[in-house]
Amino acid sequence: MNYYSILSVPMTASAEEIEKAYKQAIKIYHPDNYNAYKGLKEDFTEKIKSINEAYDVLMDKEKRKRYDKETKQMINFTNEYNKIEKISQEHSLEEYKSIRENLKQRVDEWGENYG
Repeated sequence: MNYYSILSVPMTASAEEIEKAYKQAIKIYHPDNYNAYKGLKEDFTEKIKSINEAYDVLMDKEKRKRYDKETKQMINFTNEYNKIEKISQEHSLEEYKSIRENLKQRVDEWGENYG
């Protein structure tokens, strides 16, 4: 779940920007709007839960710092995975195995630190 996307703010957003985005999002999915969007009550309820979770994490300095670090790690792992896929198509099996093993070690380390 990408908390920044949920609130439609960049990773560089200030607390004030997050607060403003939160209030706007809550207004949109407020229960008073259920009648205007018949049949979407469950969707609205889930969306409000996601909005509140995003707000809770992004407004707490320690939680946000940990979330940002984990997000960046996942982006790096995704990039590494994409490299491996490309290399597997372009290089020898031995090169592929070497890179894959390196990534596996990094994922294991990440799991030990953040799991």
